[in-house]
Amino acid sequence: MKKAVSFLLAVSLLAAFTGCGDGGGNGQNGFNNADDILGIKNHSYEADSDDSSNYSAEPGMIPRGWETFYGDGFSISADGSLWEKSTETVVASLNSPDLILMRAGTGSFRTNINVISTKLPKGISGIDAYVRYSVDCANEAGTYTYKDQKKGRANETEGYYMYLEGEMYNISLGCYQFICVSDNKAYVFTFTDTLEEIDKYEDEFHEIMDTLEFYGS
Repeated sequence: MKKAVSFLLAVSLLAAFTGCGDGGGNGQNGFNNADDILGIKNHSYEADSDDSSNYSAEPGMIPRGWETFYGDGFSISADGSLWEKSTETVVASLNSPDLILMRAGTGSFRTNINVISTKLPKGISGIDAYVRYSVDCANEAGTYTYKDQKKGRANETEGYYMYLEGEMYNISLGCYQFICVSDNKAYVFTFTDTLEEIDKYEDEFHEIMDTLEFYGS
């Protein structure tokens, strides 16, 4: 039951970022520039994927004992003793994730990473426009609220690191995200845990994202 609940929460989160019409998020919230997508001038989100001093490995390097997990045109790596690929069946009515990883644990909620990819919506071009669109979708869904943003890199890929919070099935959740665009597709990498536990995984999320690789179609 614990695995099923955390899986449903992970997959349900995807609907907030992929079910927002066909391109209505084109700056309708009045964002002035790429650094002001959330209206935050002084970002409290301090983690920086370009600052390797915060993490145990350089971007692109896979630590010994880590396992590489493959999705549609990409891969990420994580500690193979802690993470496993989920084999749960996705509810047909929801957008199917490319990859779901579950972290070992004994709590009531299993820490997880889910990855969703989608073609860029009509009228949306580039990472800045897509992040605006994603924020619009989340605001429209009303389930999750973006709290912070920071433009940065995952290995060699430019994108946005985001932090958001929400509640589902009476569980308060925190999520770290990396959103990027590759080969005319948007990718959303979401690391989810309970609001009480999420803070201690910030470095681990960045370490995992710094192993991101994309492959030609």
